[in-house]
Amino acid sequence: MDLEVAIQAYEQALDLRPNYVRTIVNLGLAKNRIFDFKAASNCFLNALILNPNVSHVWTYLRQAFMKMNRFDLLEKLELRDPYMFKDEFLLIDPTNIPKPTMDRLWT
Repeated sequence: MDLEVAIQAYEQALDLRPNYVRTIVNLGLAKNRIFDFKAASNCFLNALILNPNVSHVWTYLRQAFMKMNRFDLLEKLELRDPYMFKDEFLLIDPTNIPKPTMDRLWT
């Protein structure tokens, strides 16, 4: 499977349903596989904001931080609060989720 095609498909799916946690996590896993660990971490944090009960995503986030050699972030990780990372990552505001759009489906 071509990861770039998968990433594009996940991004288009998020255009249609921006708050779908499973798609955000899958996008993060795909970003992880192309070694874009910061983008993967961003996806995992946003998924955790939308659903803090997806405990396996904390493991994905830990692995991404370790692959980034960001061992300084591991201590914050133990607090299980995605907002602790707002200074370094672009976090979503769950009260202001973008409206679904089909703009990218036509390109």
